[in-house]
Amino acid sequence: MKLSLSTILVAMMLASVTQAAPIHSNLAANRRDMARNEQAVMHRVAAGLNTLANEFVVGSSTDSFDMDCDDEDDDLITSSTSSDDSRNAAVVDNTEWVNQGSATAGVSSTSAGSGDDSSSLATGTALSSSQRSSRTLSLTATDDSSLNSATETLDSDSDTASATDSADSDSDSDSDSDSVSTSDSDSASDSDLDSDTDTLASTSTKSRTRTGSLSSSATSTSTGSSGNSTSSSSPFSRSGKLGLAWPNGSSMNINKWVTDKVSWYYSWAPTPGWSDAPTNISFCPMLWGNKNLKSFRKNVLNNTSGKYNQAKCVMGMNEVNQAGQADMSVSSACTMMRENILPLKEKGWYVVSPVTTSAPSGQTWMDNFRSDCTDVWEAIDAVAVHYYDTSITKFKNYVTTWHNRYEKPIWVTEYACQNFGSGSQCSESHAKNFQTTMASWFDEQDFVQAYSPFGVMQNMQGVSSYNQMADGQNPSALYDTIAD
Repeated sequence: MKLSLSTILVAMMLASVTQAAPIHSNLAANRRDMARNEQAVMHRVAAGLNTLANEFVVGSSTDSFDMDCDDEDDDLITSSTSSDDSRNAAVVDNTEWVNQGSATAGVSSTSAGSGDDSSSLATGTALSSSQRSSRTLSLTATDDSSLNSATETLDSDSDTASATDSADSDSDSDSDSDSVSTSDSDSASDSDLDSDTDTLASTSTKSRTRTGSLSSSATSTSTGSSGNSTSSSSPFSRSGKLGLAWPNGSSMNINKWVTDKVSWYYSWAPTPGWSDAPTNISFCPMLWGNKNLKSFRKNVLNNTSGKYNQAKCVMGMNEVNQAGQADMSVSSACTMMRENILPLKEKGWYVVSPVTTSAPSGQTWMDNFRSDCTDVWEAIDAVAVHYYDTSITKFKNYVTTWHNRYEKPIWVTEYACQNFGSGSQCSESHAKNFQTTMASWFDEQDFVQAYSPFGVMQNMQGVSSYNQMADGQNPSALYDTIAD
């Protein structure tokens, strides 16, 4: 058969296309596979970047922690909790603040007082940020009309408070402090690595006096910043500064904790909480916040001559800068104090300020309160502070700088050797040193008028049990070292 040239050319072209088709098909498949592989790789890269971002993201407050309790800021550890949730001392260099003559900020507190929540946490356990904002310490505070009841519910129809501790929280996931940065030159044994000499206060060998005789009240050299009618004299009928932060009602016999050094107590509520609460030491009612306002007006404002109002001292709202606690604006706090506290001041009562956590927001809040609420500020006799962390040196500096900043006597109404961030916790020996050293130091400072450690209770609400000052129904050995 004879083929034409054109037929041959067409056949050759068809053969070429037929051979190339599998090649093109393979190339297309390869391209699809490559595209899928590229997408998978990109997804893995993106996921990895997200993981890294989550691990290193800095929340609204970026805090470093004193991991080894040595008063030196360690490598940055970030926190996703806000500074307003701080329950622990934020380690922020405040050298600039000090140079400007201002004070500190940054510490936290576990406050025992909130209101209607009632949850218990395992003793000595660390808390998450959500637990810190809802940790509850139940108070057994009753008014005079319901003395047979051990507990009152804190709402619009109640006459007492349940104390909620937001630990911190420290208070907090922040670590230690905007307090003045100092270096310790102590060369003695420092077993707790906090740069403080470990000279434990010796335990007194004198016999315990549970109901010491009354004596003249202590005085402070500090006066109100405005030179007005604020008093530098303690409202207590006894000379000791030590107080009992007492959430226990009648579940424990408070008289076992009353020594010659103990002059006062409070319950985070307007009343002690039981019918035969002691009157030989001064009770100071607290206007905790909105949740116990009705009870406060009934039992304090409208009952100034009541059995437990003889000391004529009153404490302002609890942790006003902290969610889950009193949590109120400066304007709201000013109104509450003006309507419910100033009338008592006019009758000669001793007024203690609202208290903040020692997160940086605490100092900001107090600064604004001083500047925006001058009439109430001038009526305040003492400023209350809370502190939770592990450094003795920073604790001293924190208290000192708050006194210098606000120029009023200081009441330290909650404190413990407890880090609510990621830093190292106190050992038993360091907690003992912390507690005994600070109690002695408070006694020596004229500007510290009153102090009450957080620990005279059976449920420590997440604070290390090394700070506990109750051993069952009796004072612990740690309490004996500071109270005798």
